[in-house]
Amino acid sequence: MAQTLRVHVNRDEPRSVEPEAPSIDVDGPFDLVLDNHGPSTHVHVHVDDTLATATDIAETNWYVEAGETETIPVAVESIYEVAGRLELSTGYGAEREVVEVTVAAGSGGVEVDDELGTIQPDTDPEPTDIDTYVVGGTFVAIGLVAAVALAFLVEDVAAVLTGLLVIVGAVGASLYLLVSS
Repeated sequence: MAQTLRVHVNRDEPRSVEPEAPSIDVDGPFDLVLDNHGPSTHVHVHVDDTLATATDIAETNWYVEAGETETIPVAVESIYEVAGRLELSTGYGAEREVVEVTVAAGSGGVEVDDELGTIQPDTDPEPTDIDTYVVGGTFVAIGLVAAVALAFLVEDVAAVLTGLLVIVGAVGASLYLLVSS
């Protein structure tokens, strides 16, 4: 269950902000609960630069209806211990309170399944099907037909035939290497 920091808004006077605790130590995500005891109001939530490295609040400006409660989830993730300030303000900053927040080292983070550390057996590569050779052979045949047609259209037949022999030799060597592996 997530820890909770409860803050009373408009309880004693209009736009008042009263955290139940001046500080909080967390070791994971926590909820910031805004209890509005008076008229509807905006509450601005701000973390200092240090605390911002370990926490994430989706929105900074929250509208709390009259007599309602708003719960703000605060994501926490830090390798090291981090201490910072969470500032709550209403009335365009006229009323503000600060809560000291300390995030424990190793808070939040990613849960890793135990199976991740086990060695997985090697899988053999799937054998190549005959379809691979058929497709390759089809492209070779199309290339040969195109080369022969080009040879008849070009005046310098010797250069084209030399190029054709080089291509056929390269394709033959490629097919040999493919079949032998």
